[in-house]
Amino acid sequence: MDLLPFPIDAPRRLLVAFSGGRDSTALLHRLATTRDAPWTGLRAVHVDHGWRPEAPAWARHCGDVAAALGVELAVHRVAVKRHGDGPEGAARAARWAAFAAERRADGSGWQRPRRAFGRDGRLKL
Repeated sequence: MDLLPFPIDAPRRLLVAFSGGRDSTALLHRLATTRDAPWTGLRAVHVDHGWRPEAPAWARHCGDVAAALGVELAVHRVAVKRHGDGPEGAARAARWAAFAAERRADGSGWQRPRRAFGRDGRLKL
């Protein structure tokens, strides 16, 4: 998988959403193992919506994967407040709130990649 050129003005520290599924695992692995990466920090964020009984085990799985890659993992357990956009919209809002909280906690410009993979399968930042 080829990486596109990293924009000159892009923040040097990245927050990456990490569900623990195949796509986010591939993304985290690629970012964590990139030689001579232009970013200086990488942190994964796992959001537990609390919807499934296996959620704590899934969060532990994410922790194990992140640790094996040497990546810090922040786990946010969120309360999903349903509103007019339905359950998926409410979950999306809770994820964005978790990312915002993570950025505020650090206060130093962490940024999530704007887009993970394009249609061509290449990582897009």
